[in-house]
Amino acid sequence: SIENFDNAIDLNPNDDRYFFYKGLSLYFLDENEKAIQAFDASIEILSDVGDYFYYRAKAKLHSTKIYKINEIIEDLNKSLSLLDDSAFKNIVLFERALQFKDNGEYENCLEDLSYLIKQSAELKYIEERIPIYLDLHKYEKAIKDILQCCELDPENSLTYKGYLINLRQPNPYNGYDLWEDQ
Repeated sequence: SIENFDNAIDLNPNDDRYFFYKGLSLYFLDENEKAIQAFDASIEILSDVGDYFYYRAKAKLHSTKIYKINEIIEDLNKSLSLLDDSAFKNIVLFERALQFKDNGEYENCLEDLSYLIKQSAELKYIEERIPIYLDLHKYEKAIKDILQCCELDPENSLTYKGYLINLRQPNPYNGYDLWEDQ
């Protein structure tokens, strides 16, 4: 497919789609640096397509070259600003939440995850929120999410209840012992 897209680009070098699809092919072959170059070319031709920024962010994330996480988040932000309210937008929003988490921006991560949960209470969104609430010592909210996960996925309830072990110790900041209250 890459060879065919190169031929198409030779015939029509101003068609952004050929660069984009070449970039996707390279991305799926794990040739992320070349994919980024192709996505850059598609964005240079047409800079108002959210998919282009999303896949460039994904290629940067999986690249052997180290990209700043803020640069990846910037691409995801641009992608979100260009996408309509679709299922794909939720995929991009979840990816951004994960990047916020990795960057230590927990409040931004929680904002994205909470929005996604309001849209559709998918288990993966709720699961992702539990450790963040625990890290922020928002134990009551973590317990609510744990119980919701147990309800949505009863076969794995012991996994979710394992998070409760973390709640057995008093909060180191204020000495509050949630376990005693619960």
